[in-house]
Amino acid sequence: RELNFVMLPAARLSGTLIDENEKPLVGYGLSLTGKELPPSSSVLDATKTDETGRFTFSDIPTGFPFQLLVEPAREK
Repeated sequence: RELNFVMLPAARLSGTLIDENEKPLVGYGLSLTGKELPPSSSVLDATKTDETGRFTFSDIPTGFPFQLLVEPAREK
């Protein structure tokens, strides 16, 4: 038997979260989710903003519509 796999390119999403005064939003949680996800997945990926408000999602599978959810940093 022969199995043929087609490797699809993955996407990368990065950006900076800022407030209305253009100050970085530090420690905010971000997740990629949606109605159609790969099997056994509740989110595609999750991350937090760094001290400059930057975030990056790497290796996002293509072909699935997703939503970007943003949650405020938790108070310590």
